[in-house]
Amino acid sequence: PPPAAVREYLRLVREAKVRHSEDVAEYGALLLKKSPGILPAEELWLVHEQVGVAALDCGGFELADWCIGRLDKQFPNSVRVRKLKGMRLEAGGEFDAADKLYKGILEENQADQAAWKRRVAVCRGRGNLVKATKVLKEYLDIFASDHEAWEEAADLYLCLGMHKQAAFCQEELILSNPQNPHFHLQYADTLCTLGQPANLRTALAYYAAALELTDGLSVRALLGACGAYAHLNALKGPEKATEEEARVPQLAAKLLKQLYGKKCPAKLPLLLELLTKQGLHDSS
Repeated sequence: PPPAAVREYLRLVREAKVRHSEDVAEYGALLLKKSPGILPAEELWLVHEQVGVAALDCGGFELADWCIGRLDKQFPNSVRVRKLKGMRLEAGGEFDAADKLYKGILEENQADQAAWKRRVAVCRGRGNLVKATKVLKEYLDIFASDHEAWEEAADLYLCLGMHKQAAFCQEELILSNPQNPHFHLQYADTLCTLGQPANLRTALAYYAAALELTDGLSVRALLGACGAYAHLNALKGPEKATEEEARVPQLAAKLLKQLYGKKCPAKLPLLLELLTKQGLHDSS
């Protein structure tokens, strides 16, 4: 492709904050090696960084070393370049050296968010999820408004089977963005996993919120509402689901039957069998 087209493509990828790593590495390398003169000075080094990271994603260590080496020569005392060196160490499995490098950056500036996150990545790369949660907790003590970090923390706790801690993180996510149905769904799923009548009732409310935010089109929320109700309805005494609590699941069951009948009628019998077991369909 023409150099101008490659330059525009790389710019769009940067602005969209996506990582089409294979294409960025391939075409970016061609641009840097054959037509670097098309790039202004500032953009030239941005592209070196972009291509270097993409090369690391693809395992292209030779290209990554070339990009990082040129950046290091141009900016010998740059913290940003040091973080790239740390990522190169991670890619090569040198986790101890990478963690030491990031710790050094944080000793100089504890507010360097990228260095904190790279330390979490190092722990995950080692498979040490417990330490990853510890480092991430320290980070969140400083940057409590970082919703991406709360998402990462929730995921780590779920991987460790620590559902109460995951639920706490998901509550923070809902507070940060109450209009995101995905956060409501995640929280409801976690509450269902925890079990207990109070959690199931709360889960039902959050499935209902997710349905409201998606105009009733979230199949996951529809199935979740039916599942939470089925568990509540199986209880005895005062804990059993009330008629009021049955309204959302009954509506969810109706919508599911309509959706399956329209989109995948071959699987409708399976859905009806499930809803019958859940007390939400009369098979007679």
